[in-house]
Amino acid sequence: SKRLPKISQREQLIKDIESNSLECMICCEKIKAYAATFNCTNCYHILHMNCIKTWIKNSKNEQGEWRCPACNQCNKQRPNDYLCFCTKMKNPTPNRNDLAHSCGDMCLNTSNCPHPCQLRCHPGEISSFFSIKKLKF
Repeated sequence: SKRLPKISQREQLIKDIESNSLECMICCEKIKAYAATFNCTNCYHILHMNCIKTWIKNSKNEQGEWRCPACNQCNKQRPNDYLCFCTKMKNPTPNRNDLAHSCGDMCLNTSNCPHPCQLRCHPGEISSFFSIKKLKF
């Protein structure tokens, strides 16, 4: 049998958002382009903001810590604002030119690399300078 080429988590998230097939793993409903979302900074899962707030309220421990339902990452900070993927814009509004939940600007976040990400605001892992350079060649 022929194997399909493996795509990155970022590419899969973008594909799911563009095809309106992204689902919130808490409520199992589709995440619409206009819905406020939360993005886990550890595993990059995208969830409805209302769902994660309810999840936190019902599952935080005595120290106020809560765990991501996808990766079990322990968190103390509670999300309050709906932010775009690069976190520069509050309440990004969907439009025809940009990916839903994105501000459309350059990401410019850094990860384990001193170079800022040169992709437009995106879900998933931040790209390093070297991985982007490889894509261009």
